[in-house]
Amino acid sequence: MFLIAGIASGASDDKNTRVVPVTYGNSSNHTPPPPFGNVPDRVMNDSMYTSLAPCYVEKMIKTYGPVPVFTKDHGIVSRGILSGYSIEDRDVLYANLDKVSESMRSAFKNKYTYPDGSVISYGYDALGSVEVGIYEKSSVDQKTIDEMYAIIARESDKQGIENVPVVFYSESMPELDLGRFDVLRPGIGGVQAGTPTGA
Repeated sequence: MFLIAGIASGASDDKNTRVVPVTYGNSSNHTPPPPFGNVPDRVMNDSMYTSLAPCYVEKMIKTYGPVPVFTKDHGIVSRGILSGYSIEDRDVLYANLDKVSESMRSAFKNKYTYPDGSVISYGYDALGSVEVGIYEKSSVDQKTIDEMYAIIARESDKQGIENVPVVFYSESMPELDLGRFDVLRPGIGGVQAGTPTGA
């Protein structure tokens, strides 16, 4: 049996209430919860927008196209490119953005990426924007940002994305939290199994 969610239970005196393991195939709700479920008029829930808001507010350097817009306290003003999208439209956008990210690899290599340049990360986020992380201790001029955007726009046009949303934001250099011999348990995305003796 493949366990997906855990066990659903409720505190009730009703004799018909029972604990039911929620597994693939026996759940009555086949629509996944937000952010990936189909909430009317939404393909992404507010908590996903809020979690990504710092890139669009405090850390933002420059944006192009229909990116989400937030207030200073991360309130949602505009949902950006995903506004009005269906789940299917969003999935097509993600697939096309994935191709754009792959094409950026060769276009950015040795010119814009660290240590030759100031870019330390790039890709796309769940809100449908291409994100370019600029190392916070480096400086980048407007001409260079415009050059990078032109590359992204050209590759996006090839994938059928017109007026692609792009956000350039300041980012710190990633640091390792664990040393070579440290152990992280449970493993992220892993499955933990145990015995009654604690093994």
